[in-house]
Amino acid sequence: MLISGKINVLAASTGSQISSDYDSVKHGLFTYFLLRGMRGEADKNENGMIELGELYDYVKTSVSEKASLELNRDQTPVLLPSDTHKEKLKVPVAKIR
Repeated sequence: MLISGKINVLAASTGSQISSDYDSVKHGLFTYFLLRGMRGEADKNENGMIELGELYDYVKTSVSEKASLELNRDQTPVLLPSDTHKEKLKVPVAKIR
C-alpha cells in the first residue's frame, strides 16, 4: 500500500511463521481473507470504504483464528512498519461496489 510517499506492507505472517495454504478455497489463508476484506467484510465503520487499519484488523483476526482452529498453527499477519501512525490507518485502500 503506498501512503504519502511511504510504503506500508501487509505481510501474511511474522518472519518466524509459515504462511498457510487454505486448500478448500484454493488460495493461501492470508490471500483468502485479504480478498474478502477488500470486498467489504472489513468495512467495520460501514462507510463504503475499506481503510488500511480496518483491513489489517480484519485480516489479522481472521487469519489468526482460522490458522489456530483449523490448522493447529500460529499465523499472524503483520503491518510494516510496525510504527504506522493512526492517521495512515485511515487511508482508503478499496471502495465497496
